Amino acid sequence: MASPNPTRIVALDATVLSNLFQTDRFHLLGFICNHRFAVPAEVVSEITKPEYTKILDQTIDAGLIFLETLSNPLELELYANHKRTMGSGQSACLSMAEVNNWCVASDYRDRFLNVAMTRLGAARILSTRTLILLAIIGDPITTQIADHPSVSIRDHLANPTVRLTS
Repeated sequence: MASPNPTRIVALDATVLSNLFQTDRFHLLGFICNHRFAVPAEVVSEITKPEYTKILDQTIDAGLIFLETLSNPLELELYANHKRTMGSGQSACLSMAEVNNWCVASDYRDRFLNVAMTRLGAARILSTRTLILLAIIGDPITTQIADHPSVSIRDHLANPTVRLTS
């Protein structure tokens, strides 16, 4: 019998990571229930700002996200095909999602989205906005916490009833 709330794995691309970094909302990934987040090595190489690289390394070390490398022969074949028309990080995310039945999180609205829609279907494509909404919908985060970057995941998990003061 299948688990009532199976874990969905989501391959995060550089656009989503950059948006979460720039809006100081990277911590929200820890509030999304039943999801695990993979970052392909090709995406990591696209993150060039030292402060973002540091945050990414810390979240990998903390287990909030995990680093993934292309290793499956089918992943590698799809990656090579996708790489002809899109970037390295996009190609890695899409290849991993296709082969492993994962979701992909991307804010690209060009060729990538068209190919992802065809290959994965709309239900397996997420965006930064979707991830933030999932964090808000998931218990016990509130919109106040989502809007307040100074509340850390660790603080909230230690005391889910923590209230923010204005």
